[in-house]
Amino acid sequence: SRARSNDEYRSVLELNAEEFERLSRMIQDMLFLAQADNAQAALHPEQVNLAAECAKLIEYFEPLIEEGRLRVDLNGQGSVQADRLLMQRALANMMSNAVRNSPPGALIRIEIAAADPGKVSVVIVNSGHGIPAEELPRIFDRFYRTSGARDRKLEGTGLGLAIVRTIARLHGGDVAAQSIPDVETRFCLVLPRERASNG
Repeated sequence: SRARSNDEYRSVLELNAEEFERLSRMIQDMLFLAQADNAQAALHPEQVNLAAECAKLIEYFEPLIEEGRLRVDLNGQGSVQADRLLMQRALANMMSNAVRNSPPGALIRIEIAAADPGKVSVVIVNSGHGIPAEELPRIFDRFYRTSGARDRKLEGTGLGLAIVRTIARLHGGDVAAQSIPDVETRFCLVLPRERASNG
C-alpha cells in the first residue's frame, strides 16, 4: 500500500521465489511418495557402482562442504542392481541431511561395505547435535522433523528421510539410524546386490 524502493521489491521477489521453489520440491516429493504407495514407481534397474555415485555426490555438495569447512571421507566399494536415478536421490537425501547437521569443521564419513549375505550397506556418519533416542523411531515418518532441527530452524520439509526409506524398500532393502547425541549419527542404507526375479 506504500511506495517501496527497487531493492525492497527485489528482496520480496527473491523470498517469494525461494518459497515457491521449496513448495515445488515438497509437492514433487509428495507425488513421488503417493506414486510409490500405489506401486506406480516403475524401477529401471541397472548395475550401480555405489562408490562412484557417492564420489559424484561429494562433488555436487562441494560448495556447501567448503562453506561449512567440512571434510568428507569415502571408503569402501560395492555395487547393486538398482534404479540409478532413485539411488542417486536416496543417497543425496542422506548426504544433504549429514551436511545440514554437521558443525563447522566436522568430518562426514561415508562407508560402503558388504552387509548380510547378498547385501551392501552405505553408512553416512556425521558428528552433529544428534537425535534423541525417543525421536529415532519417528525420523523416517513423513513430515517429521526432529526437535533439534526445529530449534535450529534448519530448512527441510520432513520428507527427505521418508523418501530414502521408500526407495530402499522399493529395492527390497531398508534404512536405519543410530545416534549418540553430540557424538555421532549414523544412517545405514542396506540394499540387496541383485534384484529379486519377481521385480
